[in-house]
Amino acid sequence: ARHLVDKYDILRVKSQPNMDQAQARKFYHYVESLKKEKTRLNNQLEKLVYDAFPEVISYMKNGMPVWLLMLLNKYPGSGWVDRAHVSSLLKIKGITAQKANTLKTKAKHSVGQKGDPLLSRAIQGMTSRILKLKATIKREKVYLENHYTSKEVELLEQIKGVGSYSAIGAMMEIEQVDKY
Repeated sequence: ARHLVDKYDILRVKSQPNMDQAQARKFYHYVESLKKEKTRLNNQLEKLVYDAFPEVISYMKNGMPVWLLMLLNKYPGSGWVDRAHVSSLLKIKGITAQKANTLKTKAKHSVGQKGDPLLSRAIQGMTSRILKLKATIKREKVYLENHYTSKEVELLEQIKGVGSYSAIGAMMEIEQVDKY
């Protein structure tokens, strides 16, 4: 913030956040709360997957891929994947023939719990909720980007690597640049 104030005197002019910024701040915090909820559900899901199909944990190293969420939503455990046909697995976007065969092999030799209906139901419920949250977060971020702008956001977007949502987020956290 200090760098921006020193470099761009234009930011000193604005002293009070307008109503649009206050509304945008509330909406931004709403989107951030959705992201926290998704993270919490991802963490809970990982624990359940460890019980149901621990062999797929290796696919979660860098987060939860959408194809894995869709797989677990349709086949919520190693027993389900073991009984599934490769052709059915291939219908899931992101699963190649090689990955489908690997998943089938892992499922066949899995040490995970098989046939637990409550565990399966919990996994399906969480994957469904996470997929809906991902879509909602994406939609709401785009909405905020399309409906809120300011001189400060435009200046921040000029910095290499700073996108629209990040610029908006920075301004929502800073609130008023002239405080600094």
